[in-house]
Amino acid sequence: MKTSEQDNQPARLQRILKQLESDEDRAEFLSLYDGFKEDFNPVGPIEEGLVTHLALLSLRIRQCFYLQTDVIRRGMEATRTEGDDHDTAVGRAYIHDFQGANDLDKLSRQGSRLQDDRSRSLRRLRQFQEIRKRRQPKSAADTELELLKPYTSVVQ
Repeated sequence: MKTSEQDNQPARLQRILKQLESDEDRAEFLSLYDGFKEDFNPVGPIEEGLVTHLALLSLRIRQCFYLQTDVIRRGMEATRTEGDDHDTAVGRAYIHDFQGANDLDKLSRQGSRLQDDRSRSLRRLRQFQEIRKRRQPKSAADTELELLKPYTSVVQ
């Protein structure tokens, strides 16, 4: 990443990038961040913070999914017997995990909490944007368009 790009990034975004462990995580986070930023066009620090938070939550949800897949794969390797089809091997992996570390349940609960948080943050971002749009003064063109709309009376 270029120094000029780093100077233009909010401090919170720079802290998050430093905390991510791998270049792959950083690249995935920035891709999510850029996508959210393009979709929502945040204005101001609150909306910018929510967009950053949405990108981080989305990355963590993906990581939960990757970890669940890895737990199942390792469980399949540990419990596979000759002649098992794929479904039976997956079932054995689940049983193996539930009798042991119970990582799949923990990851599932964590993923659900993250998805709930992402939904709340998305709702909050949309609320802030709606409030901001209502507060913006109408342009002369918008006012002119409203004046040109046909007038219909409720009273007949």
